[in-house]
Amino acid sequence: MSQSTYALDNDQKGAGTTLSWLAQVIDPHSWGVVEPLIPVGGRYLELGAGTGSIAKRAADKVGAAGLAVATDINTKHIQPHEFLNVVTHDLQTDPISDLDPELWNAIRARCLFAHLGKRDTLVAPLADALKPGGHLVIEDWGATGGGFVLRSPYKRTEVLFQQYQAALMAYLRSAGNDGTWIQRAHKLMVEAGLEVTTFTSAKSWNGRSPGCKLPISMSIQIEEHLVEHGMGRDDIYELRDHLNDPDVVLMGNLTWSFVGRKPVEG
Repeated sequence: MSQSTYALDNDQKGAGTTLSWLAQVIDPHSWGVVEPLIPVGGRYLELGAGTGSIAKRAADKVGAAGLAVATDINTKHIQPHEFLNVVTHDLQTDPISDLDPELWNAIRARCLFAHLGKRDTLVAPLADALKPGGHLVIEDWGATGGGFVLRSPYKRTEVLFQQYQAALMAYLRSAGNDGTWIQRAHKLMVEAGLEVTTFTSAKSWNGRSPGCKLPISMSIQIEEHLVEHGMGRDDIYELRDHLNDPDVVLMGNLTWSFVGRKPVEG
């Protein structure tokens, strides 16, 4: 049984809500990246699937003739689907071959690797698990490209959001998260023998929209940890109020998408 623990635990209060907002923020970009890489009737593997929102779309595409597998260390928030196999799996301790000994057309992980202590050593085994011509897609946020306030009618919104970001990053670092991972991902995928292209994506979000609901939900999920890492509780409450105002505009975090293709021999 897996023993790993992570800063953002699926059993934490409101974790399912946070994952749902995250999906609404990133899914349009993520699906645009991975959808062309999934063949009808193919084999698709998603690691750290969250709510399974992308995995369900992939299952629709591969259909009954293919195989779609969604994994997480805690699968409680993955939504069921007739063509989706849901498996409890810890990438740090459980071999990929335990899921299925055959190779995959596409393997994808989002907002996962920065949390993993063995992150740098996990890329090569995933590349090895691809069919020739298959793709590994790794998406993450990190220390480069964090969100910020574009506009607010309140004087303190920018300061409050900076405090939130600082406390969040301090907590994540204390739990072993590496925000610099995105600066190594491309290189590690190339060293694993993949042909790699890297994309980024971000957009603005008005208050009450998913991009503002996400930090509100996150601040509820890890409120005690934010306080422990320097943000006042009253400041957290004030920031939530600001982010519910449509006149407040945030620039969302930059999503880094690393797409690696396994060459076809010959």
